[in-house]
Amino acid sequence: MGVEGADPSDQEMKEIRTIVANKADEVGLDEVDTACLQRIKTDDAYISKFFKHTFDHPGPQVESAAKMIMNTLKWRKEFGAGLITEADFPPSMLEKASLFSHNRDKDGKKLLIFSVGKHFKGMEKMEDMKKFFVYFLERLNREERGDQITVMFDCKGAGLKNMDMEFVQFLIGCMKEYYPDPLNYILVFEMPWVLNAAFKIIKAWLPPAAVKKIKFLTKSNMGEYVTEENRLEEWGGSDPWQYQWEHEGVENGSKEVAFEDARDEIRKKTVTFANPSPAMVQSASQDSLGSALSQSSGGPTTNGGQLDILRLSPGQEVVFSATPAGDLAGKIQIQNISTKIVGYKIKTTSPEKYRVRPSTGSLSPGLAATVEIHVSGGQATTVPSSLVRDKFLITAVFLESSELGQQQLADALKTSKPDGQYRLRCQLAGSQVEQGGVVGGAGGGGLLSQYGGQGVGAGQGEHDSTRQVASILKKVNQLANKQEELATQLKLCLHIELVLVGLVIILLVTLLFYTNTDCTRLVEGVTSSSAEVPAVEVIPEVGKAEL
Repeated sequence: MGVEGADPSDQEMKEIRTIVANKADEVGLDEVDTACLQRIKTDDAYISKFFKHTFDHPGPQVESAAKMIMNTLKWRKEFGAGLITEADFPPSMLEKASLFSHNRDKDGKKLLIFSVGKHFKGMEKMEDMKKFFVYFLERLNREERGDQITVMFDCKGAGLKNMDMEFVQFLIGCMKEYYPDPLNYILVFEMPWVLNAAFKIIKAWLPPAAVKKIKFLTKSNMGEYVTEENRLEEWGGSDPWQYQWEHEGVENGSKEVAFEDARDEIRKKTVTFANPSPAMVQSASQDSLGSALSQSSGGPTTNGGQLDILRLSPGQEVVFSATPAGDLAGKIQIQNISTKIVGYKIKTTSPEKYRVRPSTGSLSPGLAATVEIHVSGGQATTVPSSLVRDKFLITAVFLESSELGQQQLADALKTSKPDGQYRLRCQLAGSQVEQGGVVGGAGGGGLLSQYGGQGVGAGQGEHDSTRQVASILKKVNQLANKQEELATQLKLCLHIELVLVGLVIILLVTLLFYTNTDCTRLVEGVTSSSAEVPAVEVIPEVGKAEL
């Protein structure tokens, strides 16, 4: 452990770079984000952020910083963090206003606001929400040149139905594991009491250094951290700004070179599928395609009478293995080996189970793209052996131009007859399924595969902790659903009570009306009866003399 806020010495900086360089050589440059690795080699301030971030990690601080750097390099490559652009998201997500950046705190740090009350779990795909958050982290890192930011949770009007624990856990995990020293403050604005239990769980996920940065605010004390001119009117400030999507700014005519190079490497497209063609071919393996190409005159060969357009690696199956985040993921590399521009699309027999990124795209001759396939949500916790029954279909279509927009590409893939099709099976790493779960093959493959030098035991521990967190999230979601059902029932009871009260009032008014009417009639009847009684004639008394 080290000293909080202390910068590394020149010797410690050199040791970190040496460890990272050796580890990167061991795992291979194809497995790490090379742009980020280059930044590690040249940017002392970037290394210092990792060093400061790991001051409270157990063990030597140099080793902890180097380990975090390696985990970050691998994750950025796998997630494609540096490749995400606003074009990857549908307009509905950009217009939702549940996550945005606007104004600054008192220290001049940019605010990243999560409007909890505008987020409803399940309305957007979880993978898209995760990418959206990473996009903002990357965007603010470019715009602020690596400076810290302040994350604000606007909980005004929020309830348990808005608290998405899986998404919040991802937010925390990103900033804890892959973005060094990112936070100035964590501001929580007007948190309702019903979210107290959820925030206790969230605080348990945070490291102690981050817990100290949490500030619970209301309109009365928000000025201690955000000035009046930087507070929206709904936060008690003077800024009348209303949300609208703001495109990323461009400074000095260009963004960072590494980001531009990454964007040129892969163009991500939205998901579209065309009608399948009856002509189906099995994808040839990489080795067989390579040998066939070497024997030809440089042009593509045929496979079963159909022209080979794409080279797939792996060529026969999608191999799924466990990621450091605890889910299942696989990769496919698609290369255009034809002499024409090719558009491709990917579909599966179980679309609800997988998230494919990108699922469509275009490739110029000789270029390649890497497709990542993740098992979505709770599907990864079901029986893994069920994955082997699923299949993927990759369809190739020749295009006239590589400069087609997203809609034009989607239309071309829908209307054009497939020029080539390839089927892939699904397989688990290690190819062995046992009663206790999936075990790896030689060298610790499969779900218990090694990550960052960890053995099978460490993988099992990580898997167990992931299951525990998943169990907690499930219970919290069940509590949220029960709370929503209870709220609905209370509303129904209130409506019934109002109806009953209304009926009682009507009944009382009716009774009062008829009672008054009967009394009036009774009085009138008594009065009329008294008037009709005949007068009694008085007979004068006869004197005794007359008798």
